[in-house]
Amino acid sequence: AYTDGLNLGSPETPEGYFELQETIAGLREASEALGVPVVSGNVSLYNESGGWRIPPTAMVGVVGVLDIRRRAEMGFRRPGEVILLLGEEKGELGGSEVLHLLTGLEAGHPPKLDLEQEKRVQEAIRELIGLGLTRTAHDLAEGGLLVALAEMTFPYGLGATVEVRPRSLDQPSGQLATLFGEAPSRILFTVAKENLQEATLRLEELGLPHRVLGETGGNTLTVLTPDGVLEWEVQELLAAWKRPLREVLDGQA
Repeated sequence: AYTDGLNLGSPETPEGYFELQETIAGLREASEALGVPVVSGNVSLYNESGGWRIPPTAMVGVVGVLDIRRRAEMGFRRPGEVILLLGEEKGELGGSEVLHLLTGLEAGHPPKLDLEQEKRVQEAIRELIGLGLTRTAHDLAEGGLLVALAEMTFPYGLGATVEVRPRSLDQPSGQLATLFGEAPSRILFTVAKENLQEATLRLEELGLPHRVLGETGGNTLTVLTPDGVLEWEVQELLAAWKRPLREVLDGQA
């Protein structure tokens, strides 16, 4: 079950009313498709000043029952495990954080969410966890693939080496979109080498796209791209991730 908090501008304007209406409709559609009921919620409206209103923001808190004997955590824990990407390798920058950081623009359409595909991906990773084939899994959300990989190195300080393949090398944004695109229904996970065949066979049976990206190990995050090698010390990434918000807001990052 889940509870939600909706944060929007004034619903008394056509734009504001439309945003409120579509936010509620989207939550309902996702709730029905994923089989997760809404048990409570609240709204915060009129978040605007000087003709500017906040982007429509829905916060969702989910509660469930977890068998701790069959669970996965976010961080890379064991060296030598194989890193896989579950889901389509889509690079889409519309409405993304990196697009705003690099250009100052809030532009483009966010990647479209296929709720049926989302459900299939979630059910698949839960099955692999239940079978004991993976103990590490992390969704791709804000910041896309590269940020998710970095976050997976933080809990235990264990690095990784991966290879990325931009969908289109003809477009200048191809590699950027591959590294930072925020397309939904994608999960990074690891398996021990002896379990790789069983895990990939099951995903093939389910008809879900997946690809081996690389392997855990070392104290750096190394990303092999067609344009060269990107590499950072894990502690360097962690320090940047922990940098106080005030420094970022003051432009000291």
